[in-house]
Amino acid sequence: FEKQQPDPAAPNAETAMAEYYRKFVDIRAADAHSVLDQLETLNKSDKRFAGRLDLEHVGVLGHSIGGVAAAQAAKIDKRFKAAANLDGHAASKPLFTDGEPLDRPFLHMGDPFPPDRTAAATTGDTKAPQGATNDSPMMRFEQAMKSISAPSYSVWVTGAIHQSFSDVPLLTPGGTAKKLRILAVVRAYL
Repeated sequence: FEKQQPDPAAPNAETAMAEYYRKFVDIRAADAHSVLDQLETLNKSDKRFAGRLDLEHVGVLGHSIGGVAAAQAAKIDKRFKAAANLDGHAASKPLFTDGEPLDRPFLHMGDPFPPDRTAAATTGDTKAPQGATNDSPMMRFEQAMKSISAPSYSVWVTGAIHQSFSDVPLLTPGGTAKKLRILAVVRAYL
């Protein structure tokens, strides 16, 4: 797997970037599947864990592109009973919509979209914001969410930025009240 992102100035940059992220997501989804396989093995035969793991209630979550991978893992492995994506997008979509639809409960949490996409997210209006096209980022997001055949939810956290859903804010100085508020919102939903 090539770790170097494609050149955004290349003539085929959009296609190359989509392929790059798809490989990244598929590798992480396969990793989640392998972890669950290993947990099953430990629950059967490891003296420390045997019979102690509740593998009937396992969810998968990730941040950034790992959030897209979490949705993909739930699509390919039905042992995952739910998926959560913390501010992850691939081409403005919180999950890949090819193949079978995601049939597990799904939560997407993220920082608010830019103004042209915020109207639909904050008012609950699922129609395109004025001036949006069928291929606008908000429309791609909404179409992806509608492709899910199980209950799905989007939570937009005002004041958050992409890294708000990682450990980074808690490890850097300043803005403690805001960081703790965002953490409380995330914890309330997860």
